[in-house]
Amino acid sequence: VISAPSGEAATRETRHALSRPPNANQPSEYPRRDIRKRISVIGIAVALAIMVWLVYDRVTSVQYVASVWDRSAKPIYSTSRLNAWGLYVSSSGHLFATVSQDSLVRLWSVETGREIGDPIVPRKLVDSVEFGDGDSRMLTKASGFAQLWNTETGHTIGSAVAGERISFLLGGRAIGSVSTEDCGVDTIELRKWESGEGQLESTTSVDMRRTRTPTGTCDFVKVSPDLELVLVRQSDATISLWEARSGALLWLRRDAIDTRREDVTFSRDSKWLYMRLDGSARIWNARTGEPVSAPFGQHDMNEPVFSPDAKYLISRDDVYGVTIWRLATERPYKVSSIRYEHGLLLPSLSADGECMTARIGPYTVQRWYLATGDSLGPPLQHRAEVYGVWSLNGCRALTLGIAGAE
Repeated sequence: VISAPSGEAATRETRHALSRPPNANQPSEYPRRDIRKRISVIGIAVALAIMVWLVYDRVTSVQYVASVWDRSAKPIYSTSRLNAWGLYVSSSGHLFATVSQDSLVRLWSVETGREIGDPIVPRKLVDSVEFGDGDSRMLTKASGFAQLWNTETGHTIGSAVAGERISFLLGGRAIGSVSTEDCGVDTIELRKWESGEGQLESTTSVDMRRTRTPTGTCDFVKVSPDLELVLVRQSDATISLWEARSGALLWLRRDAIDTRREDVTFSRDSKWLYMRLDGSARIWNARTGEPVSAPFGQHDMNEPVFSPDAKYLISRDDVYGVTIWRLATERPYKVSSIRYEHGLLLPSLSADGECMTARIGPYTVQRWYLATGDSLGPPLQHRAEVYGVWSLNGCRALTLGIAGAE
């Protein structure tokens, strides 16, 4: 039994009831209306964002067509349209990879132009792709980060690799990473991973404090492709080479007066060193520091590149020309200087060291024999502007042009 309030308590209850608006005990419709409005606004905003993204993606994503040309300058095939911002060819010339706007990596057969397997989905946005020798391994690289993949299964191998400069070492049996090539650090970490299972093999710490001279400060550092050698140039015109593992000084020269970072290039096998000292460029034995060629003279060499077999060196004279040098002799000699009105861009050397391919105009690609510098057949003519050129074994070529005019 519940008794009704009486006296002063009843008076208070009556006043409270009279002060409440009608239907005060029922839930209000106003909060529900607010929620509906918010949901509608959010839905509209999301729909607009999706529409803007679709329009932006359609406008900014350029489609390309890849074409493979035989030795006689005839197109073997052209692919369907590729939604890709990057294309990378394996060293054997049997595979190429494309990276799309959404960072998916697709593998293709150079022989047929057909896609191989399902797209590969890296953990981070991809900056570049690199194949190991033999094509069964591939690295997808992001900023300071890389993943190793089995190209036959499309699966990752081992854990992610970290470092500033990450690449396959010669032969593709291992992966190397350099923590930094910054002069200001006290230690540079060099790591090697076995490419079969992706297991860390070794770590080498290079004490950069030992490489500094009392009278100079570090200008630049270069680590050889095999991670065995560290070259240091100081502001007092000294340049020295150090063995990474032992920290031993291999040689030191004091005539690097005007040597710049771009004046020093290692061959892929790290045996040879292109280096300009006191205005004169030579090929040097990297470990001994002894010159193995006569001077190239006062020839203006920019962006020097060794051929994969280290028998040739190509250098850019200026925007319009490239020079081919023969190195596998006692004295390097100039094979040919090639110049074109519209410039010679994107030069690429085949892995077998036979041919060079480059763009000589917005729609035109040409090939040359490295041994003679003679052009190979007629130019490869395109209906759309060419954005990528790769020299394949057997003097074949792969080109990448904008779709729409094929």
